[in-house]
Amino acid sequence: MFKRIGIGLVAALILVGANFGSARAQGYIPDHCLTGLHQNAVINISSATTTSIIAPVTGANIYLCHIFLNQAGGTGTVQFEYGTGSTCATGLQALTGLITANSTAGTTTNISEGSGQGTLVSTNAGAGAMVPSQRLCILSTGTIVQGGYLTFVQE
Repeated sequence: MFKRIGIGLVAALILVGANFGSARAQGYIPDHCLTGLHQNAVINISSATTTSIIAPVTGANIYLCHIFLNQAGGTGTVQFEYGTGSTCATGLQALTGLITANSTAGTTTNISEGSGQGTLVSTNAGAGAMVPSQRLCILSTGTIVQGGYLTFVQE
């Protein structure tokens, strides 16, 4: 009887171990904003242009963790994008949709997204389509002045 219990226990442990192993085989993808080294970048834009915000690091992706953006005066939009070249002109890809400022004269639009503890958007399109070594830029239109900062991880 004890032999059967022992064999059953060993079989159960093997099955449990196999299930844990298959869970690990599927892969755990860490949230870089939760585990990585946070850095800050300043946003300071006063004209309609494409502005480089974060320079590329060879082999690294950019993970945006927190965005604070203040849009003052006039009308216009901003859009976060990435690519290569001094203003992301080569291989340009949008990371966000257009963010539109309040169009009422004398007003400001404040946007604050993310807690810094989770990735909002990144240049990592997934395990099968990573695009490291990219620059992060902001495309601004109209007459608004953009100010603020980003918290990001680059690894």
